[in-house]
Amino acid sequence: MDKVLQMNFRTGLGRNMRITLEDPREDLTADDIKDVMNLIISKDIFNVEGGLAQIASASIVTTQTQQVVFE
Repeated sequence: MDKVLQMNFRTGLGRNMRITLEDPREDLTADDIKDVMNLIISKDIFNVEGGLAQIASASIVTTQTQQVVFE
């Protein structure tokens, strides 16, 4: 199974931006994620038109991939 952390932001222009990180730690809490998202916003480290203005949401997504074998 694969896991990713999806952090969704709103820009100053009202657009959406998503940052996805692979293999998040198992012990992440909502407070940990919120703190990191606020740090990303405050440091303005991404060149996004309008800048990242606020947290929209966050999700940990788990997927399972099954290989199809052709004989």
